[in-house]
Amino acid sequence: MINKRLINPANIHATRGYSHAIQVGNTVYIAGQVGLDRDGKLVGKDDPIAQTRQAVENIKAILDEVGAGAQDIVKMRTYVTDRENWAAILKEIGRLTAKHCPAYTTVLVDGLLLPGTIVEIEAIVVLENEKA
Repeated sequence: MINKRLINPANIHATRGYSHAIQVGNTVYIAGQVGLDRDGKLVGKDDPIAQTRQAVENIKAILDEVGAGAQDIVKMRTYVTDRENWAAILKEIGRLTAKHCPAYTTVLVDGLLLPGTIVEIEAIVVLENEKA
């Protein structure tokens, strides 16, 4: 049986039916993060910058929880609902990743599950040493 660690930092909104991240060995899989604050409220309805900043803050909280930093992100995938917002979204994500340049994919989608959500970001992190 594979040893899995469920990661749900206390300073991020509560989840229902999934974990914010799962660690298997030295790899951490971060679920898609959206602009939900600690109370589960959408930050910046129709504001791509505010939503991206909150999603990035959620990712940072997960990184902190596993003892990692932005340099440990090896892959990111971003889902965006409007091509016109892409430059602003990329600039905000770049505040986290610009120095480390992980592999990156962007997917343009018709919509995201939570109404008003503009962006969703997921990531894969590889830790130098497995942290339990």
